[in-house]
Amino acid sequence: MTTKNHQVKLIWLKRKIRYVFFS
Repeated sequence: MTTKNHQVKLIWLKRKIRYVFFS
């Protein structure tokens, strides 16, 4: 697992959480 991949996953998670919060 690369650091970049991990960051991308984190960003996606944050985006999903934000989407749910703003839904």
